[in-house]
Amino acid sequence: GIGTKYGNLNLRKTVTTESMKGFKDYRTKDKSLSYDKRFKTGKNSYLDLSLNKGKSKSSSGYKTKTKGATVTFTKTFSSGGYNGSYIKGEINGKKISNKSLVNYYGKMIDV
Repeated sequence: GIGTKYGNLNLRKTVTTESMKGFKDYRTKDKSLSYDKRFKTGKNSYLDLSLNKGKSKSSSGYKTKTKGATVTFTKTFSSGGYNGSYIKGEINGKKISNKSLVNYYGKMIDV
């Protein structure tokens, strides 16, 4: 694989052999090429592009060709805040609280 600022390019060539006692070995040869790149589209969003193309051939003469693409858009609407199981606490000297639990329990317990 090669990673550049223009994306990641991966070349793959494999030979797989499956053996079973009493039968001839079954061999598959694969060749494939894939490309992927992440584009930042905004402050909290990005677009992932993946392309692939390949072919395989087996010792029995079976051949396949594949090609495809995937485009994924991701947007983070909000982040941050603590949403753990504790109502209030401290982690590494930083005060944390689960606001939802604090609001729900209110003054029912002493925290």
